[in-house]
Amino acid sequence: MLVARCSEFPSGGIWRAASLRMLSILKSWRDRGYQNIYGTDTIEQWCGRYVNKDSRPISVLDVGCGNGRDLLAARRAIGPASQVNLYGIECTPELIKGAQAHGVQTFQVDLECSTLPFGDAFFDLVMANQVLEHLKNWIWAFHELARVTKPGGTIILGVPNLAAFHNRLLILIGRQPTCIRANGPHVRGFTHHEFRRLGASAAGLQVLNVGGTIVYGFPPNLGRRLGKTFPSLSATILLALRKTAPNADVLSLLGADAQFETNFYVGK
Repeated sequence: MLVARCSEFPSGGIWRAASLRMLSILKSWRDRGYQNIYGTDTIEQWCGRYVNKDSRPISVLDVGCGNGRDLLAARRAIGPASQVNLYGIECTPELIKGAQAHGVQTFQVDLECSTLPFGDAFFDLVMANQVLEHLKNWIWAFHELARVTKPGGTIILGVPNLAAFHNRLLILIGRQPTCIRANGPHVRGFTHHEFRRLGASAAGLQVLNVGGTIVYGFPPNLGRRLGKTFPSLSATILLALRKTAPNADVLSLLGADAQFETNFYVGK
């Protein structure tokens, strides 16, 4: 029979229930995926691979340290055989208390227009994960991260990915990317290509690795595998750099055009 009776198709109620069920599953994947965007596991692996463990003691700084999550991962990776001194920059009182409970020496600094309270080449490892996207003057902050890193030391950065898989889909249908909402806390957007380009363009810095965390829209286990395999689609981009010269030149990333059109802070 060419024309089926209407009773042979699922009713509108069944379709609606199936749609709501699928939306519930997608929301569950999103919520579980959100716990995997920060890349602490990758940071821990990179600390074990790239930090010079012959230094005594090893000093580690995390700018935007939160409760000390990434600092504790760094200490685990460096190993119990080394003395590891942990320092953090944080402004939220509750998070400061959490970090201090783990032995982190904490400081409060205006990253937009202040110098970090440490001398040149003080740290073996400097991290800033989920921080730079909050700053208009992020290159000044990047300059300070490089300044306090020892030659031969490691810098690990993490930012949300403007070109993540889910953000590409949102732009395709004319929606705002989630990582840079107009009324959100982020004022900067980075793609995998641009973030790596800027890290490679700073004189005195060498790109060691670029990684990803998770691709939204998939079951979390699959999303994590996809994020590590295809970091350009990941929700978060991670960048590992080595300082190869005593004075890394980060401020030159701000060309004459940028300085002319916007009043960036580049120090006094």
